[in-house]
Amino acid sequence: FPVTITQLKILDTDSFSPINRLLRGMEGYQHSQYKLGKPNGITLPDGSMNVDLMSMPFETGSLDIVMTSDVMEHVEDDARAHREIHRCLRAGGFYIFTVPFDPCIASTRRLTQQTGDGLPNFILQRQAHGDPLSKSGILAHRIYGQQFQDELRAMGFAVTYLHIDEFSVGIYGGDLFLASKLT
Repeated sequence: FPVTITQLKILDTDSFSPINRLLRGMEGYQHSQYKLGKPNGITLPDGSMNVDLMSMPFETGSLDIVMTSDVMEHVEDDARAHREIHRCLRAGGFYIFTVPFDPCIASTRRLTQQTGDGLPNFILQRQAHGDPLSKSGILAHRIYGQQFQDELRAMGFAVTYLHIDEFSVGIYGGDLFLASKLT
């Protein structure tokens, strides 16, 4: 890679991860979270930015790397969020992410369905994942299947999937996706 990390513009949507603790404060690194009801793009008290991934407050082509770690299953309209990530990345930029992924299913399995009143209707058993901001967890809307990669490719990403077992650092069955913006 012909640039140093401080020359990159990185958005990390996890303000609580080990990666965040390592990179926080570095030039070009911005961490975020999403607080419903707070203005999109403001700086929160902990130094993170409030970012709605369905309407990102960044200029087109302004980011080199976007990282989401087990986030997209919680975003109501993930296709819209992925289009926003694509818009904000420069050509050749990387979207690095993890999601609940089952390589044995062809299409994404919906867990919820929106109702007329805006509340989720649970198609399958309610799933809430751990959340450092909420004791009750955060609602999961989907489990991704193989078709998901084709959808990202149709948006203009080159997609690589890696299943990682690195016991020495505590990664057991980790599903990692690397998506590079083609145009």
